[in-house]
Amino acid sequence: MTKYGHLCRSSAMQRDITRDQIYGIIEGHLIPHISQQVFSKSPFDILLHKQYEHLSKLTLKEIGVKPCYIDPSVCPYKEAIVKLKKLEIAKLPTQKMRFLILAAQAIMNKMASLDQASVTSA
Repeated sequence: MTKYGHLCRSSAMQRDITRDQIYGIIEGHLIPHISQQVFSKSPFDILLHKQYEHLSKLTLKEIGVKPCYIDPSVCPYKEAIVKLKKLEIAKLPTQKMRFLILAAQAIMNKMASLDQASVTSA
């Protein structure tokens, strides 16, 4: 152990760790603390963040749109949009990347299902 309480690593172990892994570890420790400091300093930011979280979960039916005006075919990529909205809430770049990948997967799945539906109807 070093005088700071960290374990010493052999040079062989240090070579096994990639730069991306090091960045991931640093992001995992620093970014939540930085984000917490930013949001804890301004009460307006906290209020805005809470309002965003509350409003992002509402559906058209919950805000008073009549069911006859709600057409799922108008917005076939709703699932992907919901996943993209989570980018605003994510703090870590790795979390944001995960939500982007999930949104892309949702888009590809929906495109495949729409293609199958058009083939079967033809």
